[in-house]
Amino acid sequence: MKRKFLPSAFFEHAHHLTLVSTRMQVEGAKLFIWEVRESNAGRYVCVATNQAGESRSRMTLHVVQKELPKVMTGCNEI
Repeated sequence: MKRKFLPSAFFEHAHHLTLVSTRMQVEGAKLFIWEVRESNAGRYVCVATNQAGESRSRMTLHVVQKELPKVMTGCNEI
């Protein structure tokens, strides 16, 4: 019978532990970020550990600010 080792995971951003807040949540090995800001951009490392060892996965988040569309009414811009 094979044993399954359930991992625990956490994320690092700029070499600091990513703290879960009202804008960030970790579910398993997934990081969710709401209301993304430019300060969230950069390299993230997911560190998963279990009894068999540790695994790291790196990714880079790019934040691009979109320009809001202009609203036109008649001949006047708002």
